[in-house]
Amino acid sequence: MRSSLPRLVFLLTFISLFSTNSLGNQISIGGATPATQWDVFDVRLKAESLSTSPKDVEIAASFEAESGESFSTSGFYDGDGTFILRFTPPLAGIWHYKTQSSLKELDGIEGDIVVEKPRD
Repeated sequence: MRSSLPRLVFLLTFISLFSTNSLGNQISIGGATPATQWDVFDVRLKAESLSTSPKDVEIAASFEAESGESFSTSGFYDGDGTFILRFTPPLAGIWHYKTQSSLKELDGIEGDIVVEKPRD
């Protein structure tokens, strides 16, 4: 039985070229979001209610590749209840992320990113 991962990566890449939401962000398909190695990738999280000043909210994420390589990044407030975690994947493959935040609704959010090699 052949692996369907190359087909899945191709499909996700194709869809990502034409699928954006109203903010211009890539849309997650099937739980994994497509990205390209060395490109800037933003995880955008919307807080429904801020009982504290946004500048007092701590937010970060850990990103881990299938190889075990991992990176952590701090996030920032972008306005209108949106926080951004910015990451530049150094390796192609599947990366898993998990958030850590002082704001309960943004803490422990997990997701996957399918990173493809850049086109020549």
